[in-house]
Amino acid sequence: TEIYTLSLHDALPISGDIVFIVHMGLRFIPCRVKRSALKPFAANPVPSQTEMMAVFADYRKRIESLVEREVLRGETAPTISELSNSH
Repeated sequence: TEIYTLSLHDALPISGDIVFIVHMGLRFIPCRVKRSALKPFAANPVPSQTEMMAVFADYRKRIESLVEREVLRGETAPTISELSNSH
């Protein structure tokens, strides 16, 4: 089953984290990427929400892969707390 993230326009910054929905098979799954997971990849030490969304877009495929792994493990609302350093 392939995972599809809905449009980046549907990803919302909430409390510093980014919340979005993925479509996997016949399911829509709420997901969250912690600000702390994205912050190391931002250019500024205190990144704006706009910069965090840009980092999210840059690492979208990696995030989708991590979400898919968590869903396949049975997680119903995955939260990504850490990204690897590979881009």
